[in-house]
Amino acid sequence: MKAIEKAENVSITTDSWTSRATENYIAVTAHYVNEEWRVENFVLETHKFPESHTAENLAKCLKETVETWKLERNGKGPSVTTDNAANIVKAVKETGFESHIACFAHTLNLATQRGLKMPQMERLLRRVTRVVSFFHKSTSATSALTLMHAKLGLPKHRLEMDVSTRLNSTYDMLERYVQQQAAVFAAILELKKKIKDLVTLSDDDIHNIETILQVLRPIKTVTTKMCSQTHPTVSMIHPFKEMLLKHLKQSFEDNTLVADVKRVIRFDLESRYTGTVLDYLLTASAVDPRFKRMPYLDEAGRHKVYQALQDAAIQFHLSQVEAVRIKTEPGEQSGPAIPTLPSMPTTDLENEELQGEATEPVLKTENREEAHSTLSDLFGDVFVVKVEEGLSVYDRLDAEVKSYRNDEFLVLEGDPLLWWREGGRESIPPS
Repeated sequence: MKAIEKAENVSITTDSWTSRATENYIAVTAHYVNEEWRVENFVLETHKFPESHTAENLAKCLKETVETWKLERNGKGPSVTTDNAANIVKAVKETGFESHIACFAHTLNLATQRGLKMPQMERLLRRVTRVVSFFHKSTSATSALTLMHAKLGLPKHRLEMDVSTRLNSTYDMLERYVQQQAAVFAAILELKKKIKDLVTLSDDDIHNIETILQVLRPIKTVTTKMCSQTHPTVSMIHPFKEMLLKHLKQSFEDNTLVADVKRVIRFDLESRYTGTVLDYLLTASAVDPRFKRMPYLDEAGRHKVYQALQDAAIQFHLSQVEAVRIKTEPGEQSGPAIPTLPSMPTTDLENEELQGEATEPVLKTENREEAHSTLSDLFGDVFVVKVEEGLSVYDRLDAEVKSYRNDEFLVLEGDPLLWWREGGRESIPPS
């Protein structure tokens, strides 16, 4: 509890499900970056949720959790990540929390499932599923497959079954089938002597499966990366989305089946993460040293992102200055702060006398020193003798951002939090 209270900002994820005993549950997990620049994750609540899963009930539950655990910062609720179910999306909107980011892994799964429901692809998946299901249900088929594994020197891996709600399960089923196809084919030939209605896959079917695996492989890689609990992932959403959109462009080599799958997945993905959510994601990518150059944007787009980032930094700086001013003012003072007076250098009276511009008699040396002391005591630091030239906060921030953008990339497998904690900040000039 104390660790979460000390965190400057907290985000939450939430999900609900039905147990095998047909009981509804909901869980809320908190995530934040600690003082050592490491991601911390705490399951705040997991409990039965007997109420109907309406947006109103879910919003009430989220508000109560945020209040119980004191997750508000600066009068705002945490950012929330959920799946794309309509009820939870509406619930988060009703809470009025800071922002809502749909889970990218879940989003990819939805887009992929739509692509895999294209008629030709669906028929191919039914044929594969029928074979896999047969080997799962028949003990004689399982024994025959195990025997063929030994004869062919293949690993004794069980065939995978597709489950639509499990991420990448279709990819896993197809990949395992291709790996085991020699053993599967040999086992089916042996079993066909006894079972006449077994369906085998043609060479064209196998070729289509292998091609579809090439389409789905980057999606699986991205999904796996997005499920990390030890590294920030929000900064990866937009770069990954742009990379996948490029990967899913149709090629003249694609047959009808592959072209249809690519087109549907790409169309679904293109419409995701737009508007203010896109601005949020671009800002996150900008401060991630792996993606800071954002090559998928044009120069105007990159300038807009970094300008918005600088504006936000200025506003944060001004709010901190104001907070310090209020904290250090005398107890009952409530009026506006005294404006900073302009600097005034001392006047060279001798020089003015030579130029004939002095309007008052020149003081004797001893009297001048006495007058200087008296005036210093009277005005203190309101008037200064020497004007120091310095960079404004705007100039310092501009220099920092330029230095950061010109610095080398962090390798894609690197840890951006570790970069900021240890090495990266050294590349930014002191303010």
